[in-house]
Amino acid sequence: MITGRLVDASSGHCCHAVETLVMSDRRLKVQEIAIETGIFYGSVINILLQHLDLSKVCVRWVPRFLMLIQKSFHVEKNFRTAVSL
Repeated sequence: MITGRLVDASSGHCCHAVETLVMSDRRLKVQEIAIETGIFYGSVINILLQHLDLSKVCVRWVPRFLMLIQKSFHVEKNFRTAVSL
């Protein structure tokens, strides 16, 4: 029988760990972040979307509060980079 409160995955420590990974490489997949931090996949998504207010644009995590024109600039920039490879 489990007693006491369960550990909250969206605690400050977990949020900071996820934020540090994402800011070091914005192209990380959710699964890679989950494996690296030891946090469940769903909890990582919760932290990214609700606590860090990020969303996925193309293959990068970007702040959700960007205007539509700024998002389209990122998409266009990533497309040009992919074409040049």
